[in-house]
Amino acid sequence: MMIACNSSRKPTTTDKLIQKSQEILDEGVDKGKELLGEGEELLDEGVEKIKELF
Repeated sequence: MMIACNSSRKPTTTDKLIQKSQEILDEGVDKGKELLGEGEELLDEGVEKIKELF
């Protein structure tokens, strides 16, 4: 990671790739959290159905 203060340096291809990679990673993490939440809800529903059977 490079930090440049008060720099007029233009972003390089590497900078752009790093930024895009981070965006994709962030999207993946958000989607994973969403799927975990949905999975937890389904598990809770399943547990309730099992309780009703017994």
